[in-house]
Amino acid sequence: MGKHSKQVKKRKVKLNIRYLVVIIIIAILIVTGIYIYRNKDSIKNIIFKENNKPNNTSKLSDSIINHVSIENECLVIKSLTDYNKIIEYKFENNSLKTVIIYEQFEEKQQYENKKKNYEEQKDIVIKEANEQNLSIEIEKRDFGSDKGLTYEQIQDKYLVQIIGAYEKK
Repeated sequence: MGKHSKQVKKRKVKLNIRYLVVIIIIAILIVTGIYIYRNKDSIKNIIFKENNKPNNTSKLSDSIINHVSIENECLVIKSLTDYNKIIEYKFENNSLKTVIIYEQFEEKQQYENKKKNYEEQKDIVIKEANEQNLSIEIEKRDFGSDKGLTYEQIQDKYLVQIIGAYEKK
């Protein structure tokens, strides 16, 4: 009878271990469910934000999509550090004539802050503001330190001296 009782005890221990594993799994599922239920709003915000985030290929403006640089006439550069920012430098007689900046923002608050900032500046004209795409197209009237620079000087300044910040389109 001693051998039989040892086998019964082993079966009971194995059965108890199985029950314990099942109880732990159920407890984990319940805790996870409670966590998800309590944080459902923040989880929704994360999912909603990811699904509605404009992607990097979103169009900024129909007028800039296919613009490319033309030697000594137009230099188009895309920022590698800012989200969807393209700067177009136009030249006349190899001297800077116009600077147009196209920007798209990831969040509405960023868009509104930047738009308000641009509206308050005298030397910046908002050419187009698209609240749906969260994009702004502006023209700078004051070129600052870029005033009077040539195509080569602007290219050197933004593509050579500031390494990794912009790429030529």
